[in-house]
Amino acid sequence: MKALMSINGKTEEIVHILLSFTEEHGLLDKFINAKYTAEDYKGETALHIAIERRQNKIVKYLIDKGADVNVRAHGLFFKRKTDGFYFGETPLALAACTNQPDIVTLLMDNSKTTIDIQDSYGNNILHALVTVTENGKPHNPFMIAMYEKILRSYKDLETVGNKENLTPMQLAAKEGKLEILKYILNREMKDDENKTLSRKITDWSYGPVSSSLYDLKGVDTESPNSILETLVHNTRIKDRHEMLRLEPLDSLLRMKWNKFARHMFLLSFLFFFAFNIIFTLMFYRQRKDDKVHCPLSINQLYITFSRIQEIYL
Repeated sequence: MKALMSINGKTEEIVHILLSFTEEHGLLDKFINAKYTAEDYKGETALHIAIERRQNKIVKYLIDKGADVNVRAHGLFFKRKTDGFYFGETPLALAACTNQPDIVTLLMDNSKTTIDIQDSYGNNILHALVTVTENGKPHNPFMIAMYEKILRSYKDLETVGNKENLTPMQLAAKEGKLEILKYILNREMKDDENKTLSRKITDWSYGPVSSSLYDLKGVDTESPNSILETLVHNTRIKDRHEMLRLEPLDSLLRMKWNKFARHMFLLSFLFFFAFNIIFTLMFYRQRKDDKVHCPLSINQLYITFSRIQEIYL
């Protein structure tokens, strides 16, 4: 670990000497997988540090010598709610989130790597990639390309929820990640092997005009933690209005409005308008003549109107 924290021309040679020495004395496994025990960096190993320092040759050497490829760094520094960074907790997530495709390929080709491993938040590698994207940043195309690369190899990862029961797509909506959400919603794969990963299918096209079919699973309000419900009700999401303009969200909202929402809105408005008029008249009459008996109290009147509204809406 100390050698990898201070990279220089001799680092690779030093790592080889240290591992050879421990291997000769039967301490290799204990040495190569030694973890930080301090609370801030708990669980971090030499493999994490080598990946962070982008030392591809040393990473490969460590893996060949038996470094644990599924080890999790879960100290305070690696938590999202601190001033540290969040690139997931595993070597694979760290490599993917720091855009190191060669290391990602190396780890994914390793039979010992558990691709769908989840971290302290229940996030898998796709959740981690969603989290590190930032709208308008130049690294977003790399993150999206990495997302698709991993998804093509492990097709079920995108359907897995974290501890908040959010899939990567739903997490993108909640976190306000406009660009990667747009990619997921409009992903269309033409090759037969990966066609099932498409969330958009072009039905027909004629010049600039086309008709597309969209997968609404996790999008429409019938799904738990749906994207539509999240974006409509959570006003703190950044770029919320831009997200609602994405297809199929924009068309879905328009269809709901034309089908029933505008009628619900009108009825709700009429009920509350009538209530306010009656409330005002009753209050004015009571103030004018305190002896006038009112058969319904204000609270009873409000409850009555609320029940009527529930029946109709």
